[in-house]
Amino acid sequence: MALTGKTISELNYLSAATSNTLFPVELSGITYYVPFSGMSGVVGSSGTSGSSGTNGTSGSSGINGTSGSSGTNGTSGSSGINGTSGSSGINGTSGSSGTNGTSGSSGTNGTSGTSPIVNYTIYKVLLSYGVGGLFTITQLQNTIGDGSNISPNDIEWSNPFNGVLRATKTGAFSSSNILIEMPSISAGGNVYLCTGSKSTTNFLTVNMYLHDGTQTSTPYFSNLPIEIRIY
Repeated sequence: MALTGKTISELNYLSAATSNTLFPVELSGITYYVPFSGMSGVVGSSGTSGSSGTNGTSGSSGINGTSGSSGTNGTSGSSGINGTSGSSGINGTSGSSGTNGTSGSSGTNGTSGTSPIVNYTIYKVLLSYGVGGLFTITQLQNTIGDGSNISPNDIEWSNPFNGVLRATKTGAFSSSNILIEMPSISAGGNVYLCTGSKSTTNFLTVNMYLHDGTQTSTPYFSNLPIEIRIY
């Protein structure tokens, strides 16, 4: 703007400087002065930078405090209902299994005591024959005689012929049911087939045959098992 001839105090106050504003400058020595005291007030407009204070609104983040609602988990305490499991006591009724006691009826097996009555007499010996025609008799069981090995009280053995043995007890063999058992023997390098039979009421006969059916001699032998039963 142009100077108007007014003093500085008479000039209008400028609210703001523009690109067309001119300022008078005084030179004093080597220093320039702007004699407008009011100009310093314009500098004060820099105070608007204080608006940066709006950043303070960031404090609203405090809303996050609502997360405290997670405390509702406490309701899990209702699990106490499990106490009803005590009803399993019903199993006590299993005591009824005691009915198995009826198995005691198996005692009827006692009837096996009706085993057949022994209805025969027996003579069981080990018979040996040696030099001089002598017999050696080891009695194992004898209910036919008295154990003396001499007739008529017991069975007496003799060798009347080659290959023939005779068991004599007067009147002892009247029964029609008589069993005579003995095995074959090996003696003097030969095998002899032995068979027994009833001859009379007084004696039994044991025949000893070679493999060809002959009876040429009576071999020596030891501990020939012989069993006689009279039914």
